[in-house]
Amino acid sequence: MPQHLLSSGYLPQGLLSLRESIARHYCERGLPTRPDEIMVVNGAVSGLALLLRLLTGPGDRVVVDHPTYPLAIAAIQGASCRPVGVSLPEQGWDTAGLMATIAQTAPRMAYLMPDFHNPTGRCMDAAHSASGRGYCRQNAYHAGCGRGRWLICGTTPRRRPRSRITTPTRQLLCWDRQEKVSGAGLRLGWVRASSRTIAALVQTRDTFDLGSPVLEQLATGWLLDNAASFSS
Repeated sequence: MPQHLLSSGYLPQGLLSLRESIARHYCERGLPTRPDEIMVVNGAVSGLALLLRLLTGPGDRVVVDHPTYPLAIAAIQGASCRPVGVSLPEQGWDTAGLMATIAQTAPRMAYLMPDFHNPTGRCMDAAHSASGRGYCRQNAYHAGCGRGRWLICGTTPRRRPRSRITTPTRQLLCWDRQEKVSGAGLRLGWVRASSRTIAALVQTRDTFDLGSPVLEQLATGWLLDNAASFSS
């Protein structure tokens, strides 16, 4: 902590040491990630709101599971977007229905929770996950896989960042929050995306907030680095 007292404390992308810990967390789970592909945010809903601000405009459709996380719906509607629900079956996932809905409605993005879905708690199996990634590849999406949430983006951002950094045309973003890894209380989350998208998010963030508190980031980094001792 002492070395950070001499800085301004404004870190729009997040503390480097925490981003390194988060990247390592993804790498250990089979998703190669660099620190410059991580942005620390003030919780999952804050991360979604920031992504919506960058990537959508008023009236855009956003495909969601039905049911889904209520605050995600609030964030989507708060961005003046229209949620389009795809009903979950009693068991598993209706990936065919999801793909059909995306094809028919041409949404700006799709918000999905393949791991520990809220509120059902279910996890997407390997077959459905492979089917979803295959669909992304066939339709020129950049597909990735990680714990937490998926945000499938179908077109370019509505707003161009000031430095003219553009976001990849189609991509799949992942993000998560600290409490899903080490317990609630610190109210931090993170976005994993291409370094170009992260750079665009950093420039968008100054209209949203000034970054996450350094103390909470240091605590979250320590929790991630010592996660093995909690499960032993």
